[in-house]
Amino acid sequence: MIKINIIVFLLLFNTNLLAQNFDKVYFGGGCFWCMEESFDTIDGVLKTTSGYSGGHVPNPKYEDVVKNSTGHYETIEITYNQKKTNFSKLLD
Repeated sequence: MIKINIIVFLLLFNTNLLAQNFDKVYFGGGCFWCMEESFDTIDGVLKTTSGYSGGHVPNPKYEDVVKNSTGHYETIEITYNQKKTNFSKLLD
C-alpha cells in the first residue's frame, strides 16, 4: 500500500509541475558547483541539480570525471518557472 501511495504522489507531483509552467534545461560549463551557485540566485529558478553527461563509463566517480578519464562533462539540471524567467535569461 505504501508503494502505491508513493507512486500516486510522484505522479501528482510531476503533473503539478507541468501545470505550473515549470521547465528544465541542462548546461555544461566546467565545475557544476560553481554553476549551481550562479543559477540559484536567479528569480524563477526553483532547483539546480549537479550531475554528469556523456562519457563511456557507467556510474562514474567524481575523481575520475575531473581527471578526464571517463569522457563525462560536469553538468547541471535547472528547473525553472517560465512565468518568472526564460531560457534566454538563463543563458545571460
